[in-house]
Amino acid sequence: MTAVSDSNLIYCNNSYGPTFGGYDLVINNNCNSNTDSYADFPSTYNWEGLQKYSNGQQSYTAFSGATSGYNFRVEEYEVFAVHYN
Repeated sequence: MTAVSDSNLIYCNNSYGPTFGGYDLVINNNCNSNTDSYADFPSTYNWEGLQKYSNGQQSYTAFSGATSGYNFRVEEYEVFAVHYN
């Protein structure tokens, strides 16, 4: 797996919801009522097991369920924190 820097794991900003990776998955404000959220996958989280995906419709659909472009509407999401030593 390609090394991922800590600065690219998750980005938090009060102007929008959680962002994972270097914009691999972005959840925007009011995500349940618009299609401003998007998945630009693979970007930061690209490694051998995922090399079959390239930035295109197949990867957007596989990663986020987006069926027309990379934008999607969110019905529900949960974010968990994993801590390790």
